[in-house]
Amino acid sequence: ASHSAIVKSPTQIVIDLAYVAEADTSAWTFTVNSPFKDSIEAAQEIDVLKVAKTLVTVQEYMATGIVLNPVDATKIETLKGSDEHYIDVQRLENGVLTIGGLPVVETTAMPAGKFIVGDWILAAALAQFSELTLEFSESTQEKLKNMVEAIVQEEVLFPIYNPYMFVTGNFTTAKAAIAV
Repeated sequence: ASHSAIVKSPTQIVIDLAYVAEADTSAWTFTVNSPFKDSIEAAQEIDVLKVAKTLVTVQEYMATGIVLNPVDATKIETLKGSDEHYIDVQRLENGVLTIGGLPVVETTAMPAGKFIVGDWILAAALAQFSELTLEFSESTQEKLKNMVEAIVQEEVLFPIYNPYMFVTGNFTTAKAAIAV
């Protein structure tokens, strides 16, 4: 039968159905109904990022940044509308790219074709695990070359406190999901 389901989080769904201890759930199927599914004409990467920003907001968080591969960032930065004007993308005086008002971190650590949008202020933090140490090494080889080696070490952590404050994905899949 058809029953409504309420999505509580990315891993929790509540189904409006009376509980039966021996219910056969093997044939259950789900259809995802999103206000963005099949709703955007000729969807582009910038549309995907704006939808992701909205999905973070719908979860009652506030998107504060985007992470992209530099190749994807350049593709989005050069997108033009039908009137040949650039679309809602700015490169600020300090060189930071913004999309829809959100700063973009461009890094090759993010594979091309993928993205992440999230509430970076509340969901994660950069923390120092161990103190910064500085050592000097003067081995015989260095003394012969009239050199001294400086060894600087520090361990940092980047814990993610709430993974549900992020929307991640693949541009190809996301564009197909929202395109008309």
